Amino acid sequence: MRIRMKTAKNQRLRTFADYLLDNKIVRTQKEFAEILGKSQSQITNYLSGKDNFSKKIVMQIQKKFPSLNEDWLEDGVGEMLKNFQTTGDIRGKDNIANVHHNGNGNIEIGTAADFIEIARNLQSQLFSKDRQIAQKDEQIAEKDKQIAQRDELANRLLKMLEDLNKK
Repeated sequence: MRIRMKTAKNQRLRTFADYLLDNKIVRTQKEFAEILGKSQSQITNYLSGKDNFSKKIVMQIQKKFPSLNEDWLEDGVGEMLKNFQTTGDIRGKDNIANVHHNGNGNIEIGTAADFIEIARNLQSQLFSKDRQIAQKDEQIAEKDKQIAQRDELANRLLKMLEDLNKK
């Protein structure tokens, strides 16, 4: 029983990774691994079910992809994506207002399927922006490290100059 639960968890990770690839949020499994700071072989093992992953890994994934519902990944509870309306939420309604302007000031009325497609596109864009933010955060951290190194060098040079002035 315990193994099946872990296998289901690995399958949910596979589903999420496929979503990222299908929506071009990540281009390759290798890029997915790099974003998470893992080796490609580790991710392959997680996705295939060969290795199981911990709550810590779930939290790392959710940190890099904040729209992922970590309860869904961990336990299968809820939807894969946070704040995503399913067709069950709007079943029985033939038309809804999409708040979509067609350029001449009119609001076009669309079906529930139209609304869901718009939501999916927005969710995909959100994942892409989350990924870009994570990359920028990493670049900022690297620049901060470089600045600290230069500050240290400048302080050493100043100390050397002060020592020379004392002589």
